[in-house]
Amino acid sequence: MKREINKQTESIQQLIQLERTRLTTAQNKAKDWLIALGEQPSTEEDEQEEASLEVRVRNVESRIEQLRGRMKQRGEQVIEVQKELIEVKEVLRDEWFKVRLDEQEIVKLGNWEGLDLKRERLEELQVERERARNELVRLHFRGSDPRN
Repeated sequence: MKREINKQTESIQQLIQLERTRLTTAQNKAKDWLIALGEQPSTEEDEQEEASLEVRVRNVESRIEQLRGRMKQRGEQVIEVQKELIEVKEVLRDEWFKVRLDEQEIVKLGNWEGLDLKRERLEELQVERERARNELVRLHFRGSDPRN
């Protein structure tokens, strides 16, 4: 009987550890997304210490779902700008660009969750897009192709 109790205790401890890991992972994701959206992560999760582990996990995962739409929208913006930059990359060449572009395959697939979605990154890409557009106009009126 004591052996059975020990097994059950160990099993419960493993479940608790899994939930703690799940909570930490979810809290980190929520924090990263809030920072990417230019918001301050709240201490709301810290204030819920009296709540059960399960409730805390649910609350954080709910917050992540609330942020998902905004993150998807930001991701789509980042992808749109990068697609345009990738298109002109053939004309302007890699050396011309001042910003790093993500892998073309990721951008083509539209996988926004793996991209840097910070506001600064989006702004950096948008500035680079404007710079590229201006360079293309300049080259067009000058009548030259930088590949030659």
